[in-house]
Amino acid sequence: MISVTDKNVPSLSGHKGFRIFMVLFLIWALAGGVLYATMGNHALFQAVHSTHTPALDHFFYYYTYVGDFVVIGPLLLLVWLLPQPYRNRRFFLLLVFTQLLPFLAVQGIKLLINAPRPSMVFGDADWFHRIAGLNLHTQLSFPSGHTAGAFACFTFLSLLLPARKAAWGVLFFILAFLVAYSRMYLGQHFFEDVYVGSLLGTLLCALLYIGWARIFRKR
Repeated sequence: MISVTDKNVPSLSGHKGFRIFMVLFLIWALAGGVLYATMGNHALFQAVHSTHTPALDHFFYYYTYVGDFVVIGPLLLLVWLLPQPYRNRRFFLLLVFTQLLPFLAVQGIKLLINAPRPSMVFGDADWFHRIAGLNLHTQLSFPSGHTAGAFACFTFLSLLLPARKAAWGVLFFILAFLVAYSRMYLGQHFFEDVYVGSLLGTLLCALLYIGWARIFRKR
């Protein structure tokens, strides 16, 4: 397993699970960019949001919490509580900062831009779907915090995968992507919100991890 200790700082060179995750992420980033450029933000949102089934309504109503701290926090705490090499102060700080940095970046951008949510733009449209019991937010749409949180969390977990479980990088990407999809499906975010959220979550987490490794490897 990857160890984050004073004497053994992680290197990205052997992280097969992370590389698999990043290949899928880059495909998503490129494909998403092309779709955004050709179809536009609102058309992409409508394409996802207007296709509903009762089963998916129920599933995404709950699944979207995978991008919330109520799920991410206990999940990462469980990782830290695993036997060594994870249960040490340096690993705990790395875990916290790789999740905190994307969160702060997202919240800062939200407050700066204060973009309207889909319910404010399309709430009166015939195709706009409202799920019973779901509280639709109206402001602070850009970027998606749930998406950033999910991608930061699963990027971090992919970095911890041993070589024999590298294929889990595929599962981790799918889990993160489904959170992004759920935010549009539920009518909480536009495409650009989840797209940028995924970029912030993945890249800030990975860059901080790399920087952390380089700093402590020099000591």
